[in-house]
Amino acid sequence: MSTSRKHPTTARGKAPARNQNDAPDIPRYRDAKAAENYTKILPRKVASTKFVCRSTLTSLEVLEGVTQLFRKFGWENLLNLMAHTNELATREFLADCGYIDFATINDILGLPSSNTSTVFDVLPTEFNDETFSTKIIRGIFSCAGQDKATFIIHPCLCIDHRILLCMVFARKEASQVTKNEVFFLWCMTGRDCPLIPDFAFLFFHKCAHMRSKASSDICIGGLVTLLARGLDIELPDEYQPVDNKNILDERALTNMHHICRWSRNNFTLYYPQGVAYLVLPGCNIPKSQE
Repeated sequence: MSTSRKHPTTARGKAPARNQNDAPDIPRYRDAKAAENYTKILPRKVASTKFVCRSTLTSLEVLEGVTQLFRKFGWENLLNLMAHTNELATREFLADCGYIDFATINDILGLPSSNTSTVFDVLPTEFNDETFSTKIIRGIFSCAGQDKATFIIHPCLCIDHRILLCMVFARKEASQVTKNEVFFLWCMTGRDCPLIPDFAFLFFHKCAHMRSKASSDICIGGLVTLLARGLDIELPDEYQPVDNKNILDERALTNMHHICRWSRNNFTLYYPQGVAYLVLPGCNIPKSQE
C-alpha cells in the first residue's frame, strides 16, 4: 500500500458483492492484490480495540495528566473515541484501505493533520532512551537492541502507552516497551519534539505492516468502525461486533497490571531541576516490583 497522500474518493456505501464461485468468507475486490491481502490476513485473530474510559481516569485522578500528555500532539480527542470492532469490516479495510485521504481520516477522528511524513524509525540524537527509560520504567534495553520485559511505573504514562498501543502502534501485548514507544512518551512529556507526528500517516503505515506480519492479533478494528461511520458506510447486519470488552476500565487496567493504587496528591517530577517540567500524579511501586 502506498503511503503517499491521495485525493479523497467516494467511499463504498455497502460491503463488496460476493461471487457465488468465491469462497464464502472472501469478498470480491476490485483488484487481485486486495483479494490476496484479504487471504493473507485470514489466519490472524481480530481483537477488540481498547478505548479509554474517562470516568475511570477521573476516579483514579489521572484524567488531567493523561489529557495533558496527549495534548502535546493535539491528540486529546483520542480520549473521547469509542466504538466496537467488527471483524469482517476490519479484515476488508486492511485488504483494501489505500484510497482514503489522510486528512479525511484525521478529520473523522477529530485530530490535526501534520505535514510530517515519517514513522520515526530513526530517532533524533538528542533522545537518550536509557536515561529517560530508567526514570519511567522498570527494566532497560539490552545492548543488542532487543527489548526486555518492562513495566511503566508512572500511572499517566502507563495509561498513555496502553492507549497508543492499539491506536498508533497497532500492538495488543503491553509486556514490553519498544524504543520507538519510549520516544513518543518522551516527546509527550514536554520535550522539544523535532516533529509532530501525523496520526493518519502512522495509522496507514501500521496497516501495511500488519498485512505482512505472520502472527499477532489485529487490534485496530475500533478505528475502522469509526472511519466507516465518518464515511457514511453502512455495515451489513452480518457484520457483528467482536464479542469482548472494548473499554479500558479500572478492572481491565488492573488485570493487565497497568495501574496500581497509588497515594493521592503525591507528585513526581521527571525533569532536571531548573527545566520546565510536567507535573503528574506519582505512584507507589508495589514491593514485588521494587
